[in-house]
Amino acid sequence: MGGPGLATLTSEHTIASDYCHSLVGLRLVTVSSDGIRDMVHISARIVVRTGSAQAMQDIFRRLADASRQEPGCLSYEVFQAAERPELFQTIERWRDEPAANAHMATPHVQAAIKSAQPLFAAAPEITMFVPLR
Repeated sequence: MGGPGLATLTSEHTIASDYCHSLVGLRLVTVSSDGIRDMVHISARIVVRTGSAQAMQDIFRRLADASRQEPGCLSYEVFQAAERPELFQTIERWRDEPAANAHMATPHVQAAIKSAQPLFAAAPEITMFVPLR
């Protein structure tokens, strides 16, 4: 299911992946599954259909603004590939895994998923990273 360098999805995956997976077919790839951790980083790679980049920018602007207001959000950045406007990357930093899970259930995330789903060229790849210790 994963590409090079991505772990295989297991039954112990995180960030409400069962919910997201069944909701919009998102593909969640986790790096580790050892329970609640301190700070987590989440990276999402999203590719949209040709001609959909502007609409996705608008969705991401609203999502990022609302996400940054969440109590567990330490940072939420969205990037667009300079040479490939259909490719987006989010880099999120959350206080802990429960904060990241709570984020996925917020109305603004659900609205973004609903709006973005028709724009996806492929299932987004969402990966949770934890600091090396």
